[in-house]
Amino acid sequence: MEFPQTSPSDITILDNGTVLTADGLALKGTDAVEIINVRLENRVEALFYSWQVCRIVRRDFNFVATKLFHRERRKGGREQVRSLLDEVRMQADLLVIECDSFASPTGTNGRSVPLRLVSSTAAGLFKAFQLADTAYAKLNFAVDSNKLAENMVHAYTQPFESAFSDLKLYCSTRNQQERSARELAEAGGIA
Repeated sequence: MEFPQTSPSDITILDNGTVLTADGLALKGTDAVEIINVRLENRVEALFYSWQVCRIVRRDFNFVATKLFHRERRKGGREQVRSLLDEVRMQADLLVIECDSFASPTGTNGRSVPLRLVSSTAAGLFKAFQLADTAYAKLNFAVDSNKLAENMVHAYTQPFESAFSDLKLYCSTRNQQERSARELAEAGGIA
């Protein structure tokens, strides 16, 4: 399966901050990651060979990278962020090992996703997704080649998906808890 290639100039930015690439891929949260002011950054045209990881990255990467950037700058946040990110990386490594016996797909082009890496944490998360993408592509190829039943894929990917869900939940719930505390303080007249 071949996917069209995308260049950075082939994007459309919608009012809600979603970016559409020339081949119709939607990238969420680009507005939030673009307003982060850093001295060093890296912009990549990331290629993903599995539709699953490509979808997760397009939907969640910018949100999670932005939240992690801010969380690790808070007191005590760096340790929690690193612990959760280490778990995601470890599960990506283990997924690659688990899928080592499956053949790699040949002759496929990846889907190009433009990303801005604003911290070493974002870069680490990106690397974990690249590793996981390799394994997911092998699993997809194994299913297409009738070497693996489709209902078995989740057994391989669940630990990685769970680790990433924990990281994403940390990014989501902390913000909700802080907002609730602020709202309670305002309601109690102590804010």
